[in-house]
Amino acid sequence: MGFSQSLPNVGVIVLSWNGKRWLGPCLESLRHTEYPAFSVLVIDNASVDGSAEFVRETFPETKVLSLTRNYGFAEGNNIGIRHLLSKGLQYIVLLNQDTVVHPSWLSELVHAARMNPEVGIWNPMVFDYEGSELDAAFRSRAFENTDFERDFQQGNLCSVYFLSDAVGSALMLHRQVIETVGFFDPTYFAYYEETDLCRRAISSGFQVGLCTHSKVHHWRSTAHPEKMTLQTGFLRLRNEFVYLLKDPEFTLAQNLQRYVTATVEKRYMHLGHLACLTTALAIHLTLFWKMPCILRHHSRDRGIVRQARHRVLNSSKNNRYSAPTSQRTQSASTSGTKSPEISVIIATYNRKRLLLRALNGLAEQRYDMARYEVIVADDGSTDATAQAVQDFAQAIPMHLHYVRNAQNLGPSATRNRGLGLAQGSIIAFIDDDFVPSQAWLYEISQSLKNNEVGGVSGRARSVCGRTIISRYCHYCGLHETPGMEGGKVLYLLGANMAVSRHVLDLIGGFDEGFVPAFRGITSGGEDTELSIRIRQAGYTLAFNERADGDHYQKNSLKAFLKESLNFGCSRVRWYQREGRSLSLRVTCWRILRLTASALFWPRHILKFRKAGAGLVDSLVFPIIEKTSLVCYQAGVLIGLLAQHRKSMR
Repeated sequence: MGFSQSLPNVGVIVLSWNGKRWLGPCLESLRHTEYPAFSVLVIDNASVDGSAEFVRETFPETKVLSLTRNYGFAEGNNIGIRHLLSKGLQYIVLLNQDTVVHPSWLSELVHAARMNPEVGIWNPMVFDYEGSELDAAFRSRAFENTDFERDFQQGNLCSVYFLSDAVGSALMLHRQVIETVGFFDPTYFAYYEETDLCRRAISSGFQVGLCTHSKVHHWRSTAHPEKMTLQTGFLRLRNEFVYLLKDPEFTLAQNLQRYVTATVEKRYMHLGHLACLTTALAIHLTLFWKMPCILRHHSRDRGIVRQARHRVLNSSKNNRYSAPTSQRTQSASTSGTKSPEISVIIATYNRKRLLLRALNGLAEQRYDMARYEVIVADDGSTDATAQAVQDFAQAIPMHLHYVRNAQNLGPSATRNRGLGLAQGSIIAFIDDDFVPSQAWLYEISQSLKNNEVGGVSGRARSVCGRTIISRYCHYCGLHETPGMEGGKVLYLLGANMAVSRHVLDLIGGFDEGFVPAFRGITSGGEDTELSIRIRQAGYTLAFNERADGDHYQKNSLKAFLKESLNFGCSRVRWYQREGRSLSLRVTCWRILRLTASALFWPRHILKFRKAGAGLVDSLVFPIIEKTSLVCYQAGVLIGLLAQHRKSMR
């Protein structure tokens, strides 16, 4: 162990509290670490079992810092981090006292960090102590990345994956993360502090990564079994509320509203058991006592996140995502290069933040960038979408094109505009609120190798956001899969679909007669009508479960109801394309019946409640459901009246 001038210097912090029995195996495994430029610092949280003396006698090369009291996980590690940052170290690793590392663990972590500079927080693979299974907490976080879950089960892992959260038992931090977003919040004491740090880092433009070649074993929860039930349960429940109240993405008033809602939905508030009520009372009394500190940290975090985002968006010199000039030139011009195999068209209107999220998903594909291009078709946006796309093109080395309509023409005309620029033999269409998984392009290309398949759709998983509408879409699974009947795909899903170029050349593009009733890129059935023409041309449609992604659906009731009305209006048109008809009388009767069903609102509340929805959601979901169905049938009525008026001319 030592320092090097050629390799990044790393400091390893082992936080200990009455863990003498675990420190021996942990520090012995660190002795066999192959990486040469690191040092170990043991932080003793006022142990009474002689841990500090044991380390000084058995591992004299290890520095020990003894604290006068137990500061908990958060502040205990903060003390060690401040000490190591003062020495100019570039990376800091946090290890629990009950971990054992592989010899190559640190070399692999540092290598991954140097190859992926946009990642500020790293997790190794964390197994149980025997190494037979993944650590439970690590597994729950890592499997949120469905690509990792699938690849792990198939035994075909990539070297790096991106996560939304990291486990604190083995964590590597880049010093830039600490300098940008701050230290662990000592309000937590233990549990949720690493999740809070990851949220601040991601909100500030960093990423959280997983290095699969680095391996650590963790005993977990057996170090203090006599205290796990009461103390851990209390801290976890309390810190769950602290985490909610500190969310820098929301204002103070919004977080307080979410706190009240979460309090009502907690199960212990509906139980009569004295212990549950006592725990709940203790939790909320503690929160009220710590509220000034929580609110102060929330204000600080919001300021940090705003400043970090401002630097990322407005400082091209310090942009961590900037590509070399040669790469920018290559991505900006495709002249003299081989035509791409896949063209991805994204229609957008006044949603630049969602669009950038989708573009980031396409940039992270496990597919050669030279083999695909991305075309952003802007339907006359007024929110500086053009500048956002230009900044992205300068930062990321990919074939990116931008075209803009002079006025809002609707999704069909906008997608056709992008289709006119496409060079690929496969044309993929995604919505600007869809973020594809890393294997999306590969799976799309594999599905269309069958010459009998004209089009394919994957799953668009509804993301459970913070609004009631997004939770409703996630809960009901709206628009997640293509329209199917008896295992046969009838209609492609417009948010996530791809069609062979020769099929589009045969049947034409989208029907521009599908103009939404409202401005913006709002689904209006044009994807359904295109699917009908593909089937009528003799081709089949396919559904590839692995060609998936996250779909950030409508967040407002107004936008959601607009989409329902548009679907209803367009249903008349694509029914006509299939040779079917709709009855004006039946449509009016359905509207009356849906309106009358509001009288049975309590029954619908019980239906959602029994299915597992929260109390507040169960009260609101039936209203959203019935209102959207009424809007849908109203759209059908409008379409029928327009058709009747046209036939009378």
